[in-house]
Parts: sequence; C-alpha cells; structure tokens
Amino acid sequence: MNQSTKARIFILLLAALTTLFALMPPQPVQACPAYEIEDCVYPNGVTCRYHECPKHQTTCNGLPSGTPTCYSAGLECCV
Repeated sequence: MNQSTKARIFILLLAALTTLFALMPPQPVQACPAYEIEDCVYPNGVTCRYHECPKHQTTCNGLPSGTPTCYSAGLECCV
C-alpha cells in the first residue's frame, strides 16, 4: 500500500464514523421528578409549608400546635 491509498482509507473510515455518530438517536432527556408542596394551617393560626423534596426546609410563621388542616399547594422539581 502506498501513501495515497492509506490516506484514502483513513478519510473513508473517518467519514464512516462521522456518519455513524450523526445517525445515532439523541439521548433522551431525563424528566425531573415532581415533589408535592403542602400548606398546613394549625388550630392556633400558624401556617406551615412542607416540601417532599429534602432540599427545601419546612417553613412556619410560628410554633405549630394541634392537628393541622393541609392542602396541596403545587408541585416542584427537586434536582
């Protein structure tokens, strides 16, 4: 094999690999898991927001006491 034959084979292999990578399907995007947010109202008037996502802290406007009434306040992404 002479030098020009080796160069042609190299260019053909490079073109074949480039085409192969171009035809591969893209990787699927991973969906962000949704976590629920709950707002709770306690009998003593204190309200708290609870996050299922462990990255977020529970926030309250006082010291909760008694059995709360809770409702869903939405969903959040926890990354």
